[in-house]
Amino acid sequence: MSKRRACAASVVLSLVVLAVAAAAFLGLRIPYSSQHGLRRLRELPPDPGDFAAIDLTRSDLRALNLRNEGALLRAEASFDSLTAWPIEPWKKPVGFHPRAILEEGKNPGLGVRELHKRGITGKGIAIGIIDQDLLLSHTEYNERLRLYEVVDGFGYPQMHGAVAMLWPLLRERRPALSALIGAVVCVTLIPFTPVGVPILCAALGILVGVPTPAGPAVRP
Repeated sequence: MSKRRACAASVVLSLVVLAVAAAAFLGLRIPYSSQHGLRRLRELPPDPGDFAAIDLTRSDLRALNLRNEGALLRAEASFDSLTAWPIEPWKKPVGFHPRAILEEGKNPGLGVRELHKRGITGKGIAIGIIDQDLLLSHTEYNERLRLYEVVDGFGYPQMHGAVAMLWPLLRERRPALSALIGAVVCVTLIPFTPVGVPILCAALGILVGVPTPAGPAVRP
């Protein structure tokens, strides 16, 4: 009797394994779409044109036959790691390999990966791109500059040096509070007032930073 039970259990287990394998092969893994919130497509979206991509991100394409769409997908499709592609070999797009494309997209280029292997990561180095000339002699950063290049500059320092001069003041309590009040006033008024008014009102925060004049000395 025990042999019959073992045989029956083996048959049932084999059927379950075959059913799971068939479901995976035929693209019937329904929980995948529901779990990841994918949109099931019955046909490819039309090409939007004007250099826009066909959006296939977070899409379930397993019901589509994409065998002859390889060239279109390579040129126009935008997809991600959640995009579910057809499983059956006769439905897969010829010459289109989404995993390889995603991996290639992770490559920053410019030989960066080779530099990382050599231990050159850029740690501790800051690069800034500004739209006007910089005051190179400013005490806050003049000794830390290693490279400065001007492309179509004005030839003389602009506002960025003055902005840098404000940074040390923000370390003190009253100037920092003044700047915070101005920022809150400006952000609060933006949705309700015309352009320019929030900035003018934010200037009221300067009143907080104005030092209070000392009263007359009183002799005890």
